[in-house]
Amino acid sequence: RAEAALERAGELIERTGAATLAPSLLEWRAALAATLGEPQAAGELLLKAAAGYEAVGAPLQAGRVRMALAPATEQPKPEPA
Repeated sequence: RAEAALERAGELIERTGAATLAPSLLEWRAALAATLGEPQAAGELLLKAAAGYEAVGAPLQAGRVRMALAPATEQPKPEPA
């Protein structure tokens, strides 16, 4: 159901030309991917969302997304032996 709702939202955004909502949709899709256990897909969607926010002139939103993404992309530091 969630996937269908997000698909419908994407169609409405495309049909109405509401491009400023596209990055938010990418964030929602990323949240769904993370919930479904697909962290790589979620990360890719969040990167696209951040780029989308930049493209529509919302640098603060882009920064928020990148800050949220940073902990997920940091590599764990090896423990000293």
